[in-house]
Amino acid sequence: EDGQVSKTLEFYLDNLASTSALVEPISQALSRLKQDLLEQNIITMTLKPKNMVLQQRNDGMRCLIIDNIGNSDIIPISSYVRFFGKRKIERKWEKFQRLLSKQFINQPSIQKIIKAI
Repeated sequence: EDGQVSKTLEFYLDNLASTSALVEPISQALSRLKQDLLEQNIITMTLKPKNMVLQQRNDGMRCLIIDNIGNSDIIPISSYVRFFGKRKIERKWEKFQRLLSKQFINQPSIQKIIKAI
């Protein structure tokens, strides 16, 4: 909305020490993303901070996935049956949280984000 190019989630997490005021907006944006994935049964191949951007908006930040949307299963039942889709999304999200914990192990602010999402 402000005309700037959106930066990746990884960029913000790498620089979170200098922008600690963004912990809450990032947490909210990620929570909304997870909720949207579950509500709309959007299956992703992987969730990585380099494949997400944070868009600055007047009403806060919005997190968007920019790569790896789709289902790589041979029989993509999770794309058509919500029960299986929800389970797959939850597993991918837990893996994403573990990745963040491992990648940013020395940053306490990121641990707060992980607990919030």
